[in-house]
Order: sequence, then structure tokens, then C-alpha cells
Amino acid sequence: MSGKKGPSLDWMMWQIDKNQSEDPPFQNLVRAIQYFTEKYGQVPNCCEVSSDWGIKLVPPEGMRLTRSKSVQPGNILLALNSSITTKLPGKK
Repeated sequence: MSGKKGPSLDWMMWQIDKNQSEDPPFQNLVRAIQYFTEKYGQVPNCCEVSSDWGIKLVPPEGMRLTRSKSVQPGNILLALNSSITTKLPGKK
């Protein structure tokens, strides 16, 4: 048995709830990051969102954000890429 807590995951697709769809994109991104961090014990450092989110969304410092036509509106793809050095705080 390893010393890890909970399952390990390299990426996760987050679907924004209908009742949160009117929230600002940044608020939805933070909500998704918090869930990923609490569930998997690591902070994601990559994010891919729908290209319709435009340039208004500024990611937290240390997170790489890309916009893609392959991510459907209302979804956020979060990933943990070990080759990227992040300034995001880890789970305490």
C-alpha cells in the first residue's frame, strides 16, 4: 500500500451546473480547481476551456490556460502536468 491519500488523476472534465452557468467564468474555474484539489490531493496546473469564453478569463498565476473548440461550452478540462513548474499552492 502506498502513502497516497485517495485516487490519483492526471486530468478531469468539469461540467458547470446549470444553476452556476451565469456565474463569471473565473468563479467556475476556481470552483473546479477546488474540487480537483480536494478530491485528488493535488492542484491542477493546466486548464482548457471553450473558445467561447473569450479573453476575459484570466487564470490564477501558475496555471496554463488554453482555449479550444474541442471543449464544449459549460465544460472545463483540468490537468496535472508534472513537466510544468507551478506557483499554485498545494493542498495543506
